[in-house]
Order: sequence, then structure tokens, then C-alpha cells
Amino acid sequence: MTHWAPLLQAQLVRRAAQPADQPGQWANGAIEDPIRTAREVIGDRAWTLRHRTRLNLLLELVRLRINKLDSQVAYAAAIRKHLDSTGGRPTHTAAIADQDDADGRRAYSLRA
Repeated sequence: MTHWAPLLQAQLVRRAAQPADQPGQWANGAIEDPIRTAREVIGDRAWTLRHRTRLNLLLELVRLRINKLDSQVAYAAAIRKHLDSTGGRPTHTAAIADQDDADGRRAYSLRA
């Protein structure tokens, strides 16, 4: 209570100061679906999200999905445009490893 009392008191004062004819929204239900979507996308990988830049890029993709602006065609076009502008070479070279194949060899989804 020592920690939360000042915060709650400040909220109650602000709420009491709201005009009666403008009741406002006091619930967080509007953000539950976007949070659910982000959790579904991140899934069990949450523990691996330690790189701020990559996490921000992933969250931008989640935002596009929530806003219904995500498109595989648009992503493919953007990737193709970038590769065309760099002579077909990615600017960051790093192997992206998928699961091992049946022979126990590492299979790569992207090749340089």
C-alpha cells in the first residue's frame, strides 16, 4: 500500500476532476486484442528477444498486422527492390538457420 497509495490517489483526483458529461473510458479492453496478437506472434520466442533493434523491427511487423497492412506481396516487393539496388547481395551477411534436415545437416532458408 505504501507504494501504490500515492499513484492511486493521483488517479482518483484526476478522475474526480473529469466533467460529468464526459464520462471517458476507464477500461483497458481496447488494447487486449493487440496485446494478444503480439503474444501470438512472439510466442515461445520471447526469451530470445534480447536485441533491441530486432525486437523493434518485429514489433513494427506486429503493428502492421494489427492495422491489417501486412502483405507478403508488399514484403517480397520491398526485399526484391533492396536486392536489386545492391546487386543481389544483402547488406548484412548472416546465415539464417532453419532446423536440421533428415541427415542431421543444417539447412539454410536464405543463401548468399
